[in-house]
Amino acid sequence: MQLARSAPGIDIDHTDDDIVIKIRRQHAMPLLSILLHSKFSDGPRIDFLTNPYVNALIEALIEPAGLTPDGLIMDRADLDQPIRRVEEWAASNGVAVDQRNLMLREATYPYVVDGIR
Repeated sequence: MQLARSAPGIDIDHTDDDIVIKIRRQHAMPLLSILLHSKFSDGPRIDFLTNPYVNALIEALIEPAGLTPDGLIMDRADLDQPIRRVEEWAASNGVAVDQRNLMLREATYPYVVDGIR
């Protein structure tokens, strides 16, 4: 069975095995915005903050959206809630410091945050 869906600027085709999504370059920014707002919402979920699939989609849309890594520097205070969420989760689950720092990098991606390396 093969289904095809489309919306302005995006075409989606899928079969039993694959999903192929084509996004027009000029529509990358709105989709990137949706992902970033979802990831850094008022109540971010730990599994969404550190999800490699979310970050891969964000990464794929950054350049076509006209952004560069230089423009993605964020003050730690601006990402306080997701950072606290990861730190609290890591502390309550006995996560080692190195692993917690990796989780923090994933949680704050695509932003570069001072003090998180």
